[in-house]
Amino acid sequence: MPSRTRSSADSYASWANPGWRLAHPLYGEVRRTEIGRVRARRLRGLIATALAKDDSPAEHLRRAVLALDSDLRPNPDHFLAAAHQAVALFDLSLSERLARAAAEAGGGFKARLAQAFALSWLSRGDEAEDILAGLSGSAPDDEAWALVTSGRLGNLFWTLRRTDDAERLLAETLEKTAGPTRSYFVAFRVVFDGCLGRPRQAVDAGLTLLDQPGLPSHAILLAASGVAAGGAVLGQAALVNKVAARGYEAAAQATEGGIPRFGLADWHIVALRLSGDVRGAEEVARQVRQATVDILGPAQLMGLVLLGQAELARGRIRTAERWLREAWAGLRHSGHEFLFQCRMHLTQALAMQGDVVAARSLLRDLEADRHPAFTLMEPEFALARAWVVASEGATSEAVAAAHAAADLAATRSAPAYEVLALQTALELGDHTVGGRLADLARMVEGPRAPTAARQAEAMAAGDADGLLAASDRWQEIGDQLAAADAAALATRAFNSQGRRGSAWAATTKAQRLAEACEGAMTPALKALARPLPLTEREREIVSLAARGLSNREIAERLLVSVRTVEGHLYRAGNKLGVSDRSELKPILEGRAVE
Repeated sequence: MPSRTRSSADSYASWANPGWRLAHPLYGEVRRTEIGRVRARRLRGLIATALAKDDSPAEHLRRAVLALDSDLRPNPDHFLAAAHQAVALFDLSLSERLARAAAEAGGGFKARLAQAFALSWLSRGDEAEDILAGLSGSAPDDEAWALVTSGRLGNLFWTLRRTDDAERLLAETLEKTAGPTRSYFVAFRVVFDGCLGRPRQAVDAGLTLLDQPGLPSHAILLAASGVAAGGAVLGQAALVNKVAARGYEAAAQATEGGIPRFGLADWHIVALRLSGDVRGAEEVARQVRQATVDILGPAQLMGLVLLGQAELARGRIRTAERWLREAWAGLRHSGHEFLFQCRMHLTQALAMQGDVVAARSLLRDLEADRHPAFTLMEPEFALARAWVVASEGATSEAVAAAHAAADLAATRSAPAYEVLALQTALELGDHTVGGRLADLARMVEGPRAPTAARQAEAMAAGDADGLLAASDRWQEIGDQLAAADAAALATRAFNSQGRRGSAWAATTKAQRLAEACEGAMTPALKALARPLPLTEREREIVSLAARGLSNREIAERLLVSVRTVEGHLYRAGNKLGVSDRSELKPILEGRAVE
């Protein structure tokens, strides 16, 4: 008769069986609180020992986590291998803990290097720099030294925001480096040029580097990121798609390529949405989100920022706000570089929905706390300001802000951003941008520039059918807000031509699309939702007065005289049948006047 007794190790091995689960998670919590610390360490050691029979990657990582707090003798090689696995799963906190345990157990140079990378990705840049600076003089060979130096460059540039120090270190390194490791630092030169607003240099140098055979995976990933950044704002979407694919492949091969992949994905999304391929941008963002949805920490939050950015481009504003708020809650007290993009996109989402106070507050923070590693995105920061000003009712000032963003993009050799800025001016009511958009359509790839140019031409000509055709085209592209805005403008044009049936059809379309935009508003959509017998200038001044600004404050903001403001308010009051400023706000909001 076989014995019914089992060894302790076999008994506890059943805990690791994926088919076995506690009836209720609270039972496990109760059991853990009842056993003593020494016994718990022994049990973890028994389970880890039992798991050694299964050498699969998942069990390897699980065994390392159990061994961390067990009575087993620490195995630095085991901990270090598990730390790399944790990075591949985007669990940066666990990676840092395992790498630290490996270093404390005598893992030496490699363990300390892995810990430093994890600390940098966790926004603990000062700790990472202390370790990396110490390792710089003890690297066992040129390749190890190159990894330490590349870690310092990335930590200084993105985590610590010391871009000048990073560029100085890079220049010194390039002067004294030759041989195979030099490609690491040429790749950093490419990505620094891209991020700091030197797009043509980034693309030219990056493509030259990527043509070289035998490049290390990290060099390919960095160079692809720099080319993607430069190509995005130059309007070279096809090039960005090509290099992004190569960069993602390199990231899959690199030991810690998963985290730098987020920077590449970010610029890939920027390139797609600037070109007008907003559905493609959404697809890239959803792939990143899918890979990070179950992992708490920076990786998940970065994925949320990318998804929020893509949803904003699609015109699903409230959905974008939800993802961005969730990311903001996790990032706001950190120095993480994605914090700045999160704040920028959230500012715009709030402004487009009319949440003036929250949008203005975030804009102040954004203007006071720029991340120098995102200099290339300065035109987009300026556009966030344009939307905030528009939400406050100062439409002419908002148009001027959009033009300022376009001028900035032009001086930075960023024609794709210039297209987006001029389209924003178009959505804010400016019909004078058609000529420049037509010129840009010959320079920038994708459907955004030609569609915006045709809409501007139709607006200038009062071509209602042309505006409705532009709305159809924006729908095909996937930009719901632009489609709704063009339909609202078509409504106005049809009414001015006395084509009432067509006007009703355009109104129905604009309202349906506006509903899909989840509360986003342009001046044309506001006028359609709450039609008033006011000129555009009267409505602008009434909007500012309803927000509590005095006549002098309105005059200073719009660069007109106080007498001009008084005259517009007098005529608006007569048209609306009101004589008190306090009655303006409920009228604008569609509420009864008491």
